[in-house]
Amino acid sequence: MRHAAKLILPIVFVSLFASCSKTKPALPDTIHNTFAQNISVDAKERASCLQAARKMLGPGGIVLRCGHLTNATNLETVVATRVPCLKDDKDRIPISKLMILRQSKSEWEIMLKIDKGITNSAGYVGINFIYDPDPYPYYRVRFSDQGATWGDRSPSLFTLILHPMTRDGKVDVEDEGLGIGWNPAVGRYQSISPNGEDFEPENPAPKQVRN
Repeated sequence: MRHAAKLILPIVFVSLFASCSKTKPALPDTIHNTFAQNISVDAKERASCLQAARKMLGPGGIVLRCGHLTNATNLETVVATRVPCLKDDKDRIPISKLMILRQSKSEWEIMLKIDKGITNSAGYVGINFIYDPDPYPYYRVRFSDQGATWGDRSPSLFTLILHPMTRDGKVDVEDEGLGIGWNPAVGRYQSISPNGEDFEPENPAPKQVRN
């Protein structure tokens, strides 16, 4: 399934943030409970993942997964920034930014980045073109480890599923989302079909389409 990424011009989201409480939520100190299952890490690794989240995304960064996700050598983590004022929807969390990071010695390498566009080291993931009229390019994100939809993958070879959402946090119930999984053949996170087996190559220079 191919999706059009949406790049935007700077816009002040007055209607969303004006409704937010002025009380700042407490900073997270553990892995987000919704996605912690089946991932085994010790206290030192948890601390490293949380430190990476806050280093890359600021003090509000949260950890969605932490562990040796694609190999036994490197610690990896999925970190994100929540959209203020929106609650989780079943097993989906509202995010404005997300990164999959891999630790190499004391540094963290960005394996996948979601910030308006979805990119990895080879280009844009899961798109044919860039379309930019939507001022709210946020997602609800969930993980799929097993099941008929999105294949049958181990907890380490999870599928990250992105559902574009509207300002009020709703998603299209008929949209199965954009799946992203680890492709060991090329060593990158790529767009993956619902069968959990077929990967699509990146688009290094998608055409920009303006309305």
